[in-house]
Amino acid sequence: MRKYDFYSDTIANLALISFVYAQFINANNTIAFIHDLTRGMGDVHALLKWLFGVLMVFFTSWITLMFNLHFLPKLYSKSEKHQWVKAILGNILLYTSFVLVFYFSAQYFYAFDSEKVVPHFFGWTVVYVISMLIYNAIRHQRISKLEQKEKEILITEKLKSELNEIKAVINPHFLFNSLNTLNALIKIDANKASKFTTHLSRLYRYILSNRNKDLITLQEELFFINDYVQLIKIRYKNCFNVEVDIAEQHLGYLIPPLSLQLLIENAEKHNSFTEESPLFVTVSVENEYLVVSHPLMERTGHVNSTGNGLSSLTKRCRILFKRDLHIIRNKNFTVKVPLLKSMIKNK
Repeated sequence: MRKYDFYSDTIANLALISFVYAQFINANNTIAFIHDLTRGMGDVHALLKWLFGVLMVFFTSWITLMFNLHFLPKLYSKSEKHQWVKAILGNILLYTSFVLVFYFSAQYFYAFDSEKVVPHFFGWTVVYVISMLIYNAIRHQRISKLEQKEKEILITEKLKSELNEIKAVINPHFLFNSLNTLNALIKIDANKASKFTTHLSRLYRYILSNRNKDLITLQEELFFINDYVQLIKIRYKNCFNVEVDIAEQHLGYLIPPLSLQLLIENAEKHNSFTEESPLFVTVSVENEYLVVSHPLMERTGHVNSTGNGLSSLTKRCRILFKRDLHIIRNKNFTVKVPLLKSMIKNK
């Protein structure tokens, strides 16, 4: 259910605020009038006096709010220096009008005692001052909302800018590591290098088609990973294995492009494995997280790495999901990437 906005400056909402205010100001008169009615002492004079008081407070408050929130802003431009002068003069004129309306119209509604002008004058001054306080509360709340909205827009634009900067690093990062792998293959086996180049070109078509996307489905990422794993197997055969265990209902979840590729690439790059001791990387989904895990079999020698992989993925998750990447390091190395449920059901 949508929360009611008390500080809305719509005509209807200002009328509602003024009505509640009129009832509050005239609470004592209302109670006295009801009390007289229950004792059979109420008459037309009492009714008119009570009704007149409620209506006067209502219209005083409503017109004051409308005048200051809707009419006055149209009288001056935003660049005008002395807006407050017009505001003060306008409210003095409006207040004087209310006092005159009360003084002359009250004599027609009920027997108005003109000798008690000063108490009435003081009372209507209080009514008008409180109306102005209500106006200022609504005005400051509206300004606060506008400032908050502007801040949110600036934050959103900043996040978009940061995300674009991170995405600009992803492709060079992937290319850098792919070329390192290709360079190693050329020295070992030219035929494997040729197959690797074919798969690499297919992968880059995928990257180029998704480079402007912030999110893709897990199904699309897995399709890409199948080709990427083939690249790894060209070099390592059965020494490196990826086991995917993801239910069909999770394939429609959304993930930043190349997230899974990055984690598998890190596993291949930072671990030592052989035919006698192969590396098994498992990929699954748990509680709206993509979980990539493998045993720690760390290489002892130098590893060519830019160091931007996990850092960029962490930043992307914070920007896109407002959730952190979870890294667990014990006998296994496990990374949990937050997923987003897609609004479109996966078929």
